[in-house]
Amino acid sequence: MKKITTLFCLTLLAFGATAQNGKWELGGYIGYANYLGDLVEPSFTFDQSSLAGGLLLRYQLLDQLQIRSNLVVGKLKGDDENYNNNRIRAAKFTTGFTELTLMGEYEFFKINRNGSSLLEKISPYAFLGIGFDLLDLDFEIGSNTPEAMADIRHLKSDIIPVLPLGGGVKYAVSKNITVGLELAVRLTFSDYLDGVSQSGDPTNDDVYFSGGVSVAYLFGNNDMDNDGIVDRKDACP
Repeated sequence: MKKITTLFCLTLLAFGATAQNGKWELGGYIGYANYLGDLVEPSFTFDQSSLAGGLLLRYQLLDQLQIRSNLVVGKLKGDDENYNNNRIRAAKFTTGFTELTLMGEYEFFKINRNGSSLLEKISPYAFLGIGFDLLDLDFEIGSNTPEAMADIRHLKSDIIPVLPLGGGVKYAVSKNITVGLELAVRLTFSDYLDGVSQSGDPTNDDVYFSGGVSVAYLFGNNDMDNDGIVDRKDACP
């Protein structure tokens, strides 16, 4: 956790050094995280969702392309007691995660922060990136099969790679403030988010879904032109 927050803080320092160029946004995110794996049968459900939230930092690279970093903290949980077919295994888990990601975010329509109509100020967007999760796994299993014992022997906290993929809708409330609503999936390349692999389906990795609302503030935006881009001629003496 300390290493992850240190990396994010170093990014914030870079932001602080150049914040007045009208390209940096800093904000917060609140939403949910929902796991899909061996303790969910047979399909996706919101019944085992948990609260997640954190910080985001965005940099305007091109008119419609931004680079974004997220620091998100949340929990994933599941319980075999919720599914008749799984109760004989009697497993349950809670996994706390701290996620640090770096993503490219593309606005399909360039937002005009000075626009007078809703259509000028709103745009769908998509993002794709890479990062890692620090996992803190709390796992119990009632079965004593060889597969269950193998899962118990593997039990540990871990750092795993994560691939975020998703999209949403963004709206400029003002010249400096945007709000966003988004949904995403996190591919984890691990079958042990829930502590279960050999006693479940070891051929499929676990994933988790997230959704929520973000609010971001654009710094150094006092010299924006009508297209929402800094006018260098007017901004410089």
